[in-house]
Amino acid sequence: MLALLLTSFGCGAVAESAPADSVPKISLVIMTPRAAHVFTNERYHFLADVMRSDGSPASVQVIWSALGASVTPQGDFIAPEEPGDYRVVAKAYDSDASDSGVVTVTVDRGDDPPPPPAGPLPPPPPPPNQCSNEPSGLTWSNERAFDAKVENGWADRGDRSFSIVVDSSAPHSPPNVGQAKYYVGLPSGSGPIATWINPPPGLRTLYACYWIKMSPNWTATSQATKSIFFHIGTPGSTGRVYSAIRGTPTMAAEIDFQAMGTRINAPGPTQQQISWNGYPNQNPGSATVTRGQWVKWEILLTANTPGQYDGTAEWWLNGVKVGSYSKIGYSGPAETGSSNTWREVNWNPTWGGGGSTPPQEQYMWFDHIYLSGKP
Repeated sequence: MLALLLTSFGCGAVAESAPADSVPKISLVIMTPRAAHVFTNERYHFLADVMRSDGSPASVQVIWSALGASVTPQGDFIAPEEPGDYRVVAKAYDSDASDSGVVTVTVDRGDDPPPPPAGPLPPPPPPPNQCSNEPSGLTWSNERAFDAKVENGWADRGDRSFSIVVDSSAPHSPPNVGQAKYYVGLPSGSGPIATWINPPPGLRTLYACYWIKMSPNWTATSQATKSIFFHIGTPGSTGRVYSAIRGTPTMAAEIDFQAMGTRINAPGPTQQQISWNGYPNQNPGSATVTRGQWVKWEILLTANTPGQYDGTAEWWLNGVKVGSYSKIGYSGPAETGSSNTWREVNWNPTWGGGGSTPPQEQYMWFDHIYLSGKP
């Protein structure tokens, strides 16, 4: 397991080529993240933000060092083979002054077997009224706070790119959040992690509420980067809905629909398609996603009556309704019973498509997920 402690201290700074009292001094070096899993021989990336005394960012030189280990000039810590505690230092220079941020990294061997899946837990009390658009009449299904990679019935594929880190800014259940690391060279159309749960059987209506944050250096593409998938039908079927972001430099949120075989997704019987993009069609100006800021998603999905176009999909961003689609056919006439219910929720944050790969190491963070539904 990894523990990180962040401290920063300053010795003041005098701006170059300007009077000492005219430019604010360097006052803080903030290193991110503040906690993570790190295993022997693993590479882990740190960010260093240098701030001046007036709160403005300082564009100055940062020198990285690590006592007893290696760190690249770009802030990539390379864990040694020997477990233990190591200090990573980011030192910022401005003319003849400097300031430093220090993180203590605990390195484990990482060869211990994963913990067994947690047993079923009794339903907790209702969550705080932050998932404000949950309809009445739904029953609690599951939720997780990302205190562990395997918890509350959620499975884990075992990816090292999935870790639990500390983020005190998490809006619902701080301090722990889930972290997905997108590494350079990640194949187009694949996700660096996968963690999932099967809701109780028989749910035709499914409500999900969760919080997502993209790293400040996130580089988006014209192809949608998926976040969480909602699968409908029996195991092996491919009907699904997923939340996603798209666009650069401005990023917009959307939900997309995919189906195969006899399933037809359509916004109306006259527009039958195998798959289509659910762009914001209500308050689209509220559907933008800002890098480095938490965004609350709420999605309400209702399966159609087999053979009829009466399914619906509604979604909200930060409490504002930005999308509503009706007359959807998630399933065909022959698909009844378990073929017409929501069977899996999967955080499998898939990178774009179209052949592109992440141009730099970047992250998606996930704070809390709450699920409810009804037959």
